[in-house]
Amino acid sequence: MAGRLLEFENFNNRDTITLVSTKFAASVLTKDLKQFQSLGADGIFFEDGVGKFLDSDFNDRYKANRTEEMKTQNAMLKETKDALGSVSVDRPNFYALSNLNHLHRSPVDFSYDLFVDESIPFTQIALHGLVTYTSDWSNLRDQYQTEFLRSIEYGAYPTFVFTNAPSGDMKGAYGIWYYSMNYRDWEAKAVEEYQRFNQALGDVQSKAIVGHRTLAPNVKETEYEGGKRIIVNYNAAPYSGRRHQRAGAGLHRRDGREDVMKKFRLSAVALRQLEGSIFIAPWVIGFLAFIAFPLGYSFYMSFQRVKITASGIEYAPVGFQYYREILFADGGLLYNDLMPFLRQALLMIPVIVVFSLMVAILLNQKFLGRGFFRVIFFLPVIFSSGQIIQEFITQGEGTLAFVQEFDVGTFLTTYLPATWSKPIVAVISSFVLVLWYSGVQILIFLAGRQTISKSVYEAARIDGADPWETFWKITLPGLAPFIFLNLIYTVVDLFTFPSNPIITKVNTTNYGLSSALAWIYFVIVLFFLGLAIVIFSRVAKASGGSR
Repeated sequence: MAGRLLEFENFNNRDTITLVSTKFAASVLTKDLKQFQSLGADGIFFEDGVGKFLDSDFNDRYKANRTEEMKTQNAMLKETKDALGSVSVDRPNFYALSNLNHLHRSPVDFSYDLFVDESIPFTQIALHGLVTYTSDWSNLRDQYQTEFLRSIEYGAYPTFVFTNAPSGDMKGAYGIWYYSMNYRDWEAKAVEEYQRFNQALGDVQSKAIVGHRTLAPNVKETEYEGGKRIIVNYNAAPYSGRRHQRAGAGLHRRDGREDVMKKFRLSAVALRQLEGSIFIAPWVIGFLAFIAFPLGYSFYMSFQRVKITASGIEYAPVGFQYYREILFADGGLLYNDLMPFLRQALLMIPVIVVFSLMVAILLNQKFLGRGFFRVIFFLPVIFSSGQIIQEFITQGEGTLAFVQEFDVGTFLTTYLPATWSKPIVAVISSFVLVLWYSGVQILIFLAGRQTISKSVYEAARIDGADPWETFWKITLPGLAPFIFLNLIYTVVDLFTFPSNPIITKVNTTNYGLSSALAWIYFVIVLFFLGLAIVIFSRVAKASGGSR
């Protein structure tokens, strides 16, 4: 047969199949992968052949023994994985496992070639948590309920094969065992099965199987790393969980098994809550140790006339005197500086957020030196202390060159009311330094942009969406939570900016007055944060979001 074209006749439907040499397929694959990449494919599913069957090739041009065939197939799988990122094989052989991301239709029963007392899922025990795998087609099961339960027992994802055509149209198709495939017949059942699977195994898909035992006739228990146990009862009668002894299984006590499983589920929730508490614990400890007492003490001093003498600190209660003085009597303490600063902040907040968003989108693109530019934009956050920024502003180094060259400040002062011209000129005069303070916001937007799946953009391009439509329909809605986060961060950052005129008045000249001013300013900041939350929630609700 050497050198001849080999063909195979499928015994099911008499279709003729041409057998291709693996080495020839490998040479074609390299070219095909480039086309797949251009189409945005993120992986290849090999069905019958590569990774599954291992035969010697007697073709004169592509002669190979089984060892060479195995090396060629593994090279093809690795090349595909490196190029596209994902490889899956239908019922693969073990020699291919090191290069796979997913095993499709892993065996869930023994071969029936031998007489066995009990089948053990050795493959699933070895692979669970390392690679994902599915059971056989869910809509083509012989015994639907039994095979579904076995998938749960073995930790195998459900999988369906669907067509849009009526099932009867598939009678003449390749593989006549595809007998019930119309998606309309299975849509509700598929959703239900995935939901049941997620409820039982959603939190252990990355965990290894550490135990598998028989608790009673047709009652199996699978234990996962971390302690979660799944009990599958194949019997029609409920499993009581009473003491049962089985040869080779040992003696086990299983009283109230359903309650135990509920405790396991609750413990997983409690564990996640504990993880969150551990992450926030350093801040809580630091707050209680270093901030809580000074904060309370400053609130106490805001109602006292504080006088420092050689013998100690003297306190004289004055009630709300300082609060009345700041809010109603002396406007110079608060309003004369607060109102211009608020107008300035209204201009600076959108400038910082929009600038950060644009830079983050640019830095998310693939170009030479991207990592270097990311570092450049974040370095000012690390190097610039409040005193350094204030000194730059004092020296006039924060302004844009064209502002001084064309005397933009005079133009704005001439043609705009003083109420708005002064804050606009102040923003322009420190514009460069304000953008320096965008490093954290850029980082947040960059992280948020990377949470949007590439497949969404690929689908949009296939549907004919241009970049402008993609930005407004996909990128911007996807970044909405991060816009809100940056809005909150920027408000807090600006209200504690070094050039903030209110903060400069909080000094040691009058402890009681300064404490009252600080608390009033704190309430104002909280008000603006609350206003930002309300506005954002209204916008999100109006746009149909549920964020």
